[in-house]
Amino acid sequence: MSNSGKHSPASLAARRQALVTECALQRITAAREVRGIMAPVHNLRHKVGGNFAIPVSVLGLIGGLIATRSGKLVPMLTTVRSLWKLGRDGLAAWRQRT
Repeated sequence: MSNSGKHSPASLAARRQALVTECALQRITAAREVRGIMAPVHNLRHKVGGNFAIPVSVLGLIGGLIATRSGKLVPMLTTVRSLWKLGRDGLAAWRQRT
C-alpha cells in the first residue's frame, strides 16, 4: 500500500485546510448578510432611541398579528396575557426565595 493517493496525510491535510478556509469565508458571508438584513432594525433603533425600541417592537408585533390573523387574535392575546401574569408572579416568588 502506498500513501501517494488521495488518502495520503499530505492530501488530507490540504483538503482539511481548504475546507477550513471555505467555512471561514461562509461565516464572513453569512455575517455580512445578517448585518444587511438587520440594518433597518438598527437604523430604527437609532432614530427612535433606545427607550422606545421595545414599545415600537411590541406595536409592530401586534400590528402584524392583527394583519395576519385577525380571527385568532383575541384567544392568542388572552393566552399571552395569562402566560405573562404567570411568569411575572413566578419571577416575584423566585426573587423572594433568593
